[in-house]
Amino acid sequence: MFMFISKIPNRNSPPSYLLRESYRENGEVKKRTLANLTKLGPAIIAKIQEELKGNKLVPVSEIFETTKNLPHGAVDAVLTAIRNLKLDQIIDPNPSRQRNLVLAMIAQRILSPTSKLQTRHYRCLERHDARTRIEN
Repeated sequence: MFMFISKIPNRNSPPSYLLRESYRENGEVKKRTLANLTKLGPAIIAKIQEELKGNKLVPVSEIFETTKNLPHGAVDAVLTAIRNLKLDQIIDPNPSRQRNLVLAMIAQRILSPTSKLQTRHYRCLERHDARTRIEN
């Protein structure tokens, strides 16, 4: 199997970029589309093409520096307890951004008790990764 990016011209609009895979079936070469990459933009598409050609891009560790690494086990334990108690269903039976924020604030107050005002700030929620753990 071989993966590549195809540029598909369109008459009255910009070209589409598709991630494709070629394979053999009964001795015949076929192609299947895996993803439409058009919305990613030319810079990202070019980087994907380079990676598919075997050229290594710069590793993330060379671009970013980890300044603080917090364990997420405590957050996972609190969110598991919240779900087991069905607290998320009590707050709102339908998944929503507001419900996720409320659950993140509850988890934050349990993990690191602070004032309500400080809990409200996004950086405080981000500190324990509670918001992203709830959304996943």
